[in-house]
Amino acid sequence: MKRHSFTADVLAYFKARPNVWIDAGTLQDIGGRFASRTRISEVRKRLEKAGEGTIENRVIPQRGHRPECAAGRYGYEMRCGCETVTSSYRYVPAVPAEPLTATPHNLNALVPGDGRLW
Repeated sequence: MKRHSFTADVLAYFKARPNVWIDAGTLQDIGGRFASRTRISEVRKRLEKAGEGTIENRVIPQRGHRPECAAGRYGYEMRCGCETVTSSYRYVPAVPAEPLTATPHNLNALVPGDGRLW
């Protein structure tokens, strides 16, 4: 009997949503709370090795006091360490490379053989 793979679940979730930013919390729910970043890294390596694309990451800093922060309740400046970040990931499929052809609509292409421009 084959074992369940959280990495395969994360891969399937990404592939079903190309070019869509996915919150890290959503991926933790799919891939497991304690190893989600490792699984995302494994998915990125698989995709890149197969030439199918990559996983991009963005980090957005969030300023503001947490509800339990005393400094926030009393209006102090941000010296309390409450700054946090929000991580998101997206699957970017590989774009197949188009061969250069020497045609009038592609004036920057080289003519094969003589090295001159069209």
